[in-house]
Amino acid sequence: MNRQKNSHVDLISSLLADCKKPEDLVGEDGLLKQMSQALTERTLQVESAQAGILPIRKFDHDCKIPASRQIRE
Repeated sequence: MNRQKNSHVDLISSLLADCKKPEDLVGEDGLLKQMSQALTERTLQVESAQAGILPIRKFDHDCKIPASRQIRE
């Protein structure tokens, strides 16, 4: 557990090292927003898997799948 905790601390430190100004951390496209989005998506995936719901796949809009089958953002 201690080794895993250290790797998490190292990962967080490396992410924060790229933040040179406040906007990099809390700006519109900052690390905080990106992390919040990633955590929300991961949480939804886990909850869906536990509930037995199939994951929603997003498709490239340039692919050959009919528009009626594509998920729009």
